[in-house]
Amino acid sequence: MPPHDLGLLARLDALVELAAERHGLALLPGGRLAAAESRVAARAAGISAARGSTTRGSAMAQRDAVELLRAVAEGVGLLRVRGDRLEATSLRHAWAQIDEGLRAGLVYAAWCQQVTLTC
Repeated sequence: MPPHDLGLLARLDALVELAAERHGLALLPGGRLAAAESRVAARAAGISAARGSTTRGSAMAQRDAVELLRAVAEGVGLLRVRGDRLEATSLRHAWAQIDEGLRAGLVYAAWCQQVTLTC
Protein backbone atom coordinates (compact mmCIF):
# COMPACT_ATOMS: atom_id res chain seq x y z
CA MET A 1 0.00 0.00 0.00
CA PRO A 2 1.45 3.39 -0.94
CA PRO A 3 1.94 5.92 1.86
CA HIS A 4 -0.65 8.68 2.03
CA ASP A 5 1.91 11.32 1.08
CA LEU A 6 2.37 9.87 -2.42
CA GLY A 7 0.53 11.60 -5.18
CA LEU A 8 -1.86 10.79 -7.95
CA LEU A 9 0.62 8.91 -10.14
CA ALA A 10 1.50 6.44 -7.37
CA ARG A 11 -2.18 5.89 -6.64
CA LEU A 12 -2.91 5.32 -10.33
CA ASP A 13 -0.05 2.84 -10.56
CA ALA A 14 -1.34 0.99 -7.48
CA LEU A 15 -4.88 0.73 -8.89
CA VAL A 16 -3.66 -0.47 -12.28
CA GLU A 17 -1.30 -3.00 -10.66
CA LEU A 18 -4.17 -4.33 -8.54
CA ALA A 19 -6.36 -4.76 -11.62
CA ALA A 20 -3.52 -6.55 -13.42
CA GLU A 21 -2.72 -8.86 -10.48
CA ARG A 22 -6.36 -9.84 -10.04
CA HIS A 23 -6.99 -10.17 -13.79
CA GLY A 24 -9.64 -7.50 -13.53
CA LEU A 25 -12.01 -6.09 -10.94
CA ALA A 26 -15.72 -6.95 -10.82
CA LEU A 27 -18.23 -4.34 -11.92
CA LEU A 28 -21.87 -4.04 -10.95
CA PRO A 29 -24.52 -3.94 -13.70
CA GLY A 30 -24.53 -0.11 -13.51
CA GLY A 31 -20.80 -0.02 -14.27
CA ARG A 32 -19.45 0.89 -10.81
CA LEU A 33 -16.95 -1.27 -8.99
CA ALA A 34 -18.51 -3.80 -6.66
CA ALA A 35 -18.32 -2.66 -3.03
CA ALA A 36 -15.74 -5.28 -2.01
CA GLU A 37 -13.59 -4.47 -5.05
CA SER A 38 -13.82 -0.77 -4.24
CA ARG A 39 -12.61 -1.37 -0.68
CA VAL A 40 -9.65 -3.44 -1.89
CA ALA A 41 -8.82 -0.79 -4.50
CA ALA A 42 -9.01 1.97 -1.90
CA ARG A 43 -6.62 0.09 0.36
CA ALA A 44 -4.19 -0.59 -2.52
CA ALA A 45 -4.23 3.04 -3.64
CA GLY A 46 -3.87 4.45 -0.14
CA ILE A 47 -7.33 6.03 -0.12
CA SER A 48 -8.69 5.86 3.38
CA ALA A 49 -11.93 6.88 4.99
CA ALA A 50 -11.89 9.86 7.32
CA ARG A 51 -10.00 9.02 10.51
CA GLY A 52 -12.18 7.50 13.19
CA SER A 53 -15.16 7.48 10.88
CA THR A 54 -17.01 4.31 9.99
CA THR A 55 -20.18 5.93 8.78
CA ARG A 56 -21.92 5.07 5.56
CA GLY A 57 -21.15 8.58 4.29
CA SER A 58 -17.41 8.13 4.68
CA ALA A 59 -17.59 4.75 2.95
CA MET A 60 -19.43 6.37 0.04
CA ALA A 61 -16.84 9.16 -0.14
CA GLN A 62 -14.08 6.55 -0.25
CA ARG A 63 -15.90 4.66 -2.99
CA ASP A 64 -16.38 7.87 -4.97
CA ALA A 65 -12.66 8.62 -4.65
CA VAL A 66 -11.85 5.19 -6.08
CA GLU A 67 -14.28 5.80 -8.95
CA LEU A 68 -12.61 9.15 -9.67
CA LEU A 69 -9.18 7.49 -9.71
CA ARG A 70 -10.61 4.82 -11.99
CA ALA A 71 -11.95 7.47 -14.38
CA VAL A 72 -8.51 9.05 -14.62
CA ALA A 73 -6.90 5.65 -15.27
CA GLU A 74 -9.44 4.93 -18.00
CA GLY A 75 -8.90 8.38 -19.51
CA VAL A 76 -5.16 7.77 -19.79
CA GLY A 77 -5.81 4.33 -21.27
CA LEU A 78 -4.45 2.23 -18.39
CA LEU A 79 -7.79 0.59 -17.53
CA ARG A 80 -10.73 -0.46 -19.69
CA VAL A 81 -14.13 -2.02 -19.17
CA ARG A 82 -14.56 -5.41 -20.74
CA GLY A 83 -17.96 -6.90 -20.03
CA ASP A 84 -18.46 -7.01 -16.29
CA ARG A 85 -14.75 -6.50 -15.47
CA LEU A 86 -12.40 -3.55 -15.21
CA GLU A 87 -9.07 -4.67 -16.68
CA ALA A 88 -5.57 -3.26 -16.98
CA THR A 89 -4.51 -2.59 -20.57
CA SER A 90 -1.24 -3.49 -22.23
CA LEU A 91 -0.25 0.20 -22.06
CA ARG A 92 0.71 -0.14 -18.40
CA HIS A 93 4.15 -1.48 -19.33
CA ALA A 94 4.91 1.49 -21.59
CA TRP A 95 3.42 3.85 -18.97
CA ALA A 96 5.97 2.67 -16.42
CA GLN A 97 8.82 3.65 -18.79
CA ILE A 98 7.66 7.25 -19.31
CA ASP A 99 9.20 10.10 -17.30
CA GLU A 100 7.10 11.06 -14.27
CA GLY A 101 6.68 14.67 -15.48
CA LEU A 102 5.33 13.49 -18.81
CA ARG A 103 3.00 11.02 -17.09
CA ALA A 104 1.66 13.85 -14.94
CA GLY A 105 1.09 15.96 -18.05
CA LEU A 106 -0.74 13.10 -19.77
CA VAL A 107 -2.98 12.64 -16.74
CA TYR A 108 -3.77 16.35 -16.75
CA ALA A 109 -4.52 16.34 -20.48
CA ALA A 110 -6.76 13.28 -20.17
CA TRP A 111 -8.63 14.89 -17.27
CA CYS A 112 -9.10 18.16 -19.16
CA GLN A 113 -10.42 16.25 -22.17
CA GLN A 114 -12.86 14.30 -19.97
CA VAL A 115 -14.14 17.49 -18.34
CA THR A 116 -14.59 19.12 -21.76
CA LEU A 117 -16.54 16.14 -23.12
CA THR A 118 -18.88 15.80 -20.15
CA CYS A 119 -19.74 19.48 -19.64
